Amino acid sequence: MTPVPRAAMVLAALSGLPDGRFEETLRTYRSVLADRAGRQAHVLAGVALPGVDSDEEQYGHIAPLDGFVQLTLPGGTPEDLVTALRGAAGELAGAVDVTRSVLVAGEGHLVQPYDGKHVYAMLARREAAVTEEELTAWWIKHGEIAVTALASHFGYEQLHGRDALTERVGASAGFTNNPSGLFETMSADDIEALTGSFDQQTAERALADERGYLDRTEMRGQWTSVIGRPPRPSLRDAGTAVPGAGSDPA
Repeated sequence: MTPVPRAAMVLAALSGLPDGRFEETLRTYRSVLADRAGRQAHVLAGVALPGVDSDEEQYGHIAPLDGFVQLTLPGGTPEDLVTALRGAAGELAGAVDVTRSVLVAGEGHLVQPYDGKHVYAMLARREAAVTEEELTAWWIKHGEIAVTALASHFGYEQLHGRDALTERVGASAGFTNNPSGLFETMSADDIEALTGSFDQQTAERALADERGYLDRTEMRGQWTSVIGRPPRPSLRDAGTAVPGAGSDPA
């Protein structure tokens, strides 16, 4: 698959918000961003599912996240991300703590297509000694562990961060805490069935494979409920337009 321009904002909610305010803000911003970015854009957003955490026993501690917004531009350019996300921090300021939120921008890779109603979103950072090119070569192969081990009805996508682009998009969006790293989404309808197929042996294999590539002290991850995802064709064709990106489904 040809990589496509992609950026993700991993968001922390302000404390003391009224119930539903954070989700309402993300839902509204998702629609505004989709309209601004155009018909070829695909905007995915999610808010944390209460009571559904990462399995620390299998995979170690991963800090939670409150929500995310991810913009993918099939047929677009990296500079289009800079334009589309300009001023994002200000637009989200009523519900998002920008000082605890981060942005990463780079290349989106579709490993396995499937659009489920829940998404496991994870932010990580590569080890300091690992280059962007080394991380990409390793991560694409590492993704095969999940594809071969997990249940068939799930989707898996990767965002390979590019430091220079992350800096430009982050400055345009208003995010100052921008890690050089990566972001991934795993999509499913049945969380229990998916996680149940990821046994301890597979988890240990995945952890061993990550050593030397990922800084586990910088990880954030959470199962989320998708808000406002429009139907789309497969992103395997980077030139395919995504219809109806501006309107939320019922």
